[in-house]
This record gives sequence, C-alpha cells and structure tokens, in this order.
Amino acid sequence: MQQSHQAKQPNVHSWTFKFAILSLALMVQAAPAVAGTIPLMSRTFSKLPLSMIETVSTIPNLGILICVLLSGVIAKWIGNKKTVMVGLILTLASGIVPVFTSSFPLILASRFVLGIGIGLFNPLIYTFMAYYYSGNELSSMYGYENAVANLGSAALTSLAGLLLKLGWHEAYWIYVVTLLAILMFGLLVPNTQGNQQTSNTELKTNWSVIGYTLYIFLTNISFYIVIVKLATLVEAEHYGNGTTASVLISLMTLFGMIASVAYGRLYKRFKHWILPIAVFGIGLTTLAIGLSKNVWVTAVAISLMGACFVITPYLMMAAQSHGPKGATTVSSGLMIVGMNLGAFLSPIVMDTVASMLGHDSPSFILVLAAILLFIIAAWNTVYDLFFDHHSHA
Repeated sequence: MQQSHQAKQPNVHSWTFKFAILSLALMVQAAPAVAGTIPLMSRTFSKLPLSMIETVSTIPNLGILICVLLSGVIAKWIGNKKTVMVGLILTLASGIVPVFTSSFPLILASRFVLGIGIGLFNPLIYTFMAYYYSGNELSSMYGYENAVANLGSAALTSLAGLLLKLGWHEAYWIYVVTLLAILMFGLLVPNTQGNQQTSNTELKTNWSVIGYTLYIFLTNISFYIVIVKLATLVEAEHYGNGTTASVLISLMTLFGMIASVAYGRLYKRFKHWILPIAVFGIGLTTLAIGLSKNVWVTAVAISLMGACFVITPYLMMAAQSHGPKGATTVSSGLMIVGMNLGAFLSPIVMDTVASMLGHDSPSFILVLAAILLFIIAAWNTVYDLFFDHHSHA
C-alpha cells in the first residue's frame, strides 16, 4: 500500500486536495442539524414524552462515542481510507432513513447508526491532516477543519429549515450531501495503510489528554442544551417555530466558521487566555438567550456565541501537542468522545438538575447552563493564574 501511495503523489498543498480531506468535516456536525424537526415530530408522536423526541438530536452522539475509539483499530485492519469510506456510506444510508418511515424506534436506530458512521471517519480527519501537514500549515488546517465543520452545520441546518416547510420527514434529505464527501475523498485521497508514520494509531494516552477530554466534556454538557432546547424555547416564548430555530442555529455556526478562520490570529493575540475568554463568552450568550423574549435579541446572542467557538481547535491542538507521539488517532478520538458524550448527556443532566430544583422551562435550563459555564471559565482562570505555568498549547 505504501508503494501505491507514493505512485499517486498527490499535490497535498493544492486547495483541491486539502478540500478533499476537509470535505469530511462537512458532516461531523450533521447530527444536530435536524434539531428544528423536534416540535413537529412531537405532534406526530404525541404519546411520547418530549425528552424522548429530543433524543433524535442527541442519540447520534452515543453512536459516535462508542465507535470513535474503534476507528483506529478498524483502520489498522482495513486501512484509513476504507474506514473513512465505510463511515461515509453508513452516514448517507442511515441519515435518510427517517424520510421513509414513521416508526420512532426505527428512526432512533437509524440515528444511532448515523453516529456510528460519523464516529468511524471523524478522528481520522486529524490523522490525515497530521500525516500530510506540519507546522503553520497544520495549524491552519485545524482552523480550516473547524471552519468547514461550522459551514457544513450552518448549510445543513438552513437546508433542513427550508425542507421543514414540506414536513419533518423531508428535512432528513439533507444527509444526501454526504455524497460530496464520498466523491471528493474517494477520488482524491489515497489509502495510507501500511505506512507506520501515517497510521498514528498507537493505543496509548496520558493525563494531559484525559484532562483536555474532561474539559471539553464539561463544556459540551453545559453548551449543547442550547441546540437541543432552542426550538422548544422560541415556541414557548412565542417568537418563532422550528424553522426559526434552524435559522438561528445556522447564524451561530456561520459566526463559528468566521471565528475558526480567524483562530490563528486570535491565538497569537490571546494565547492560552483564549480558552477561558471563549467559555465565559458562551456562558454570557447562553444567559442572554435564556432570558430573551424576542427573536432579535436571541439572534444577536447566538451569533456572538458562534464567534466564541474557538474552544475545539484550541483543545484539539493542545491534546495533539501534549499527547503521546504516534497516538494521534487515540488523542483525537478521546477528545471526540468527550465532546459527544457531553452532547449526549447534556439534556439528561440539565433536565434532571432543573427538575431537582423544581423548574423545567427551557429558559430556566439555559440560565442554569450559563451558570455552569461561568464556573468552568472561573476555574480555568484560577488554574492558569496560580497552578499552570508550562502546559499550554
């Protein structure tokens, strides 16, 4: 396989080749793009509790976290490219299942399989980037990857919102976009199995990676509830519906894309302080959304929230730089597990805590999430000031 890789000699610095790798990122945030369907689905499945309907947005995260660490093992067996292609095909096939069925158990099963598909290729994005690029070019690719992920999320969420006018079934046609990644990656990126430097699939980690994983897990528990509850919130406050929520989420991801493109400059300016500043900003905007009574305040707040989305590239780079050498896939896999486990548990944890406090309104739950984000930002600041003087990304 190494000879085959050398024979193809792709121009890895061309934008065509870079986008072939980055096209995978279009689908990594595809699961919550259909969150706007929840109000309509709750009417179709009126006998089911709302919390159960909301799992269509979160159960893919369970599939992702179960499968993401197996990605490296499977890649050692069949090769990195074939693992990616299997994941993309599963994403496409399972993504469109809800178009054709009104069986809620089947819909949940297909959403779980969607997560498995994404979990197979997600960590390998970083493996391919770490193999082909280094230095400033690699840093730029991390920023571009996050930008493309946000662009994909914004585009898919907007498209789902438009299709939602035809019915919630039709919104799931958005997963046909996976064909673009299948074609681009399949045609332009060679397999990398058989090259020891390429695989980066050593099964080891360290406490630094575990610490970064815990951090992203806690922030996602606190933040992801905004995506899950937004459609319910705008309806409860009488200033929108599922389509409104889809447009608002698209705004958030578009501003997240802009922030990701500017990540390199922002990091040079703020260094490690970019992390607590961003978490505090997300907490402040979450609070504003929870207290908002009109769509314009929510639109401004959620746009500013997106502009704070530099947490992922910072923590991913930190995990890669402080993790064991030769364990790129495991380090990125653990981070992705932290993200998706946090996202999956977010409504469960936040609903449970809110219920224990005697409140279950979406606005109260978002205020509670904001408080947790403020605590994380405060802890991060204290730690940086008094304890950590050498381990920043």
